[in-house]
Amino acid sequence: MRTATVHIPLVDGIYPGRTRVYRLDPPLPDPHNGHVHEYVAVVIQPDRRNHQLAETLVFGANPLNGGPTGPSMKKLPGSATLYFDPADPDHGWKYALLALGVTEVAEAP
Repeated sequence: MRTATVHIPLVDGIYPGRTRVYRLDPPLPDPHNGHVHEYVAVVIQPDRRNHQLAETLVFGANPLNGGPTGPSMKKLPGSATLYFDPADPDHGWKYALLALGVTEVAEAP
């Protein structure tokens, strides 16, 4: 069971879609290098009609501005193709959090 707390409600200009940064407890282990990510950016990349389906993208995030951590932009667990285009990005963010094992989402204090 994992808890996610909204850390930055909306990050603009860094990722290819609506992005929200969450603080995870317990942190998410990175299967690529063994690091753990306390903060993750969850991106809802919109679909491109007749070319690409919508996706959730999960990346390790810098807690100061929500930008990516480290030199790599490898997707983390929770990233997935969506077979629907979420009208409300909150639906996409929750979908990714469910894939991460998040059972509770809290707003920042």
